Order: sequence, then C-alpha cells, then structure tokens
Amino acid sequence: MVQSEYRTRGFHEVGSPNIYNSKLWQTSGHWQNYAEDMFQLKVDEEQFAVKPMNCPGHALIFDARERSYKELPLRLAEFGVLHRNEASGALSGLTRVRRFVQDDGKSTIPEGNYTEISSYLLYGRSS
Repeated sequence: MVQSEYRTRGFHEVGSPNIYNSKLWQTSGHWQNYAEDMFQLKVDEEQFAVKPMNCPGHALIFDARERSYKELPLRLAEFGVLHRNEASGALSGLTRVRRFVQDDGKSTIPEGNYTEISSYLLYGRSS
C-alpha cells in the first residue's frame, strides 16, 4: 500500500548498503551524535558501522552523478533495514530495539519549492 503511494507521488524506490565507512558518518554529522548507538566494526584497519539511518546513503545516490535542476524534485524511497545499539527503553518502553525496517522517503527540491513541501504536509494529514 505504501509502495503504491510512493509510485503515485513520483518516488523511486532505492536500496542502499547496510555498512558504511565511518568517514561517511563523520561527514554527515551522524558519527558525532550517534556513534555510541551504532554497531561498529573494523575492516582492514578502517572503522565501519552498520547503518542506523538511511540519510547518508540517499545523499550518496543523489551525488553519484552530476544533476540538472530539471531533474528536481528527486524523490527517493527506501524500506531500509536499520540497526541501532540503543539503551533499553530508548524507543519503545521497556524493550530494546536492535533491528527494524524504516519506511523512509527523501525529496531533494529546489530552494523555495513550497508546492512540494505542501504536498507532503497534506499527505501526512490525509493518512
């Protein structure tokens, strides 16, 4: 149901890797704020982490090639499997969430595109 709604609204379903180098998380600002809650591992002397959110992966997809303003808005959607090493009760009472699937849509829009923003707000109110 949600996937058909994404297609109706012009989203492209994508998939991003489950593990990224910590350099990406540092660049995005997530490392400074969430490193303690990320599952980390070393690979060939480099620090990596299992993704707790999809944002940096979607930024990499957007940045994979040069784009024209005519391609905007670019709408990406992912039902991403995320992993977080959060303290007990951080998300849902007494349980500890380690793995979950997040329905995550991102839209890259030109500055001042209020019509695009309004459509998201209206969709949220109708669901």
